[in-house]
Amino acid sequence: DRDDGRARFGPGYKRVALPDRCLVTVETARGDRLAYGARCLNRNFRHAGKLPSGCETVVRTRRGFRTVYGARCLERDGWQVLARR
Repeated sequence: DRDDGRARFGPGYKRVALPDRCLVTVETARGDRLAYGARCLNRNFRHAGKLPSGCETVVRTRRGFRTVYGARCLERDGWQVLARR
């Protein structure tokens, strides 16, 4: 057994579908984009800590600034994005 310092994830953790309830539409200068709310994912998705930081962004909403993960970015990284609104 050799420990090379990398995290060991169970097989197929990316195959677990991201919760639909966390999917939101974010208005941007280039049109509406689908994203997953970070707070919702932290509360409702066991593997939220493994999501790529490169997909994380802060957006301004009517209720203040919110951290979200871009759905397209997550999908490109191999995560299961269920719905398209």
